[in-house]
Amino acid sequence: AQKLKLAKYETQAKVFEIKARAEGLKPEFYKATIDGIRVGVDAEARLIELYKAQLAGIQNIIDLYRAEMEGANIEAKINREKVEIFKAQVDAYSAEIGALTARYNAYQAEVAGEAEKVKMYLAQAQAYEAEVRGYKAKADVEISKVQIEVEKNKGEVETYKANIEKYRADIQRSIAQGEIESKEMGYRVSLYEADTKRYATEIDALVRSYLG
Repeated sequence: AQKLKLAKYETQAKVFEIKARAEGLKPEFYKATIDGIRVGVDAEARLIELYKAQLAGIQNIIDLYRAEMEGANIEAKINREKVEIFKAQVDAYSAEIGALTARYNAYQAEVAGEAEKVKMYLAQAQAYEAEVRGYKAKADVEISKVQIEVEKNKGEVETYKANIEKYRADIQRSIAQGEIESKEMGYRVSLYEADTKRYATEIDALVRSYLG
C-alpha cells in the first residue's frame, strides 16, 4: 500500500512539473504582450497582475507538491517505526519461547533421569526376589535331605524333627525378612514412579500455561 502511495505521489509530481513548465512559458507571452500594448497603462497593469497571479499559482502548485511529499515521508517513517516495534515484540516473544523450551528440555532430562533410577531399583528388586527364591529352593532341598535322613535313622527322629523345625523356622524367618525387604524395595519404586508422574504433570502444566 505504501509503494502505491509513493507511486501516486511521483505521478502527481510529474504532472505538477509539466504544469509548472507550461505555466513558466506564459510569463514570456504576457511580457511580449505588455511590450506591444504599452499605450494602455491600465492594460499593462492588468497583465502584470496576471503575470504575478500565474507565478503565485505555480508557487502554490510547488508548495502543494512539497506538502504532499512531506506527508508521505512522515507516514512512511511512522510505518517503519511500527514495523520496528512489531519486530521487537516478535524477538521478545521468540526469546521467551526459547527460554521455555530450554526449561522444558531440562525438566524432560530430569524426568528421564528419574525413570532410569526407577528401572535400576526395579532390576535390583527383581534380582533380590530371584535370590530369595534361590534360597527357598535350596532350603527345600536341604529339608528333603533331612527328611530322608530321618527315615533312615528312626532312633533319632525326634532330634532330626527338632533340627528340621529349627531350620525351617530360620528359613521362614529369612524368607519373611526377604519379603519385607522386597516390599520395601517395591515401595521405594512406587515412590519414584509417583515422583516421575508428578514431574511429568508439572512440566505439562508449565508448558500449557506458557503456550496459553
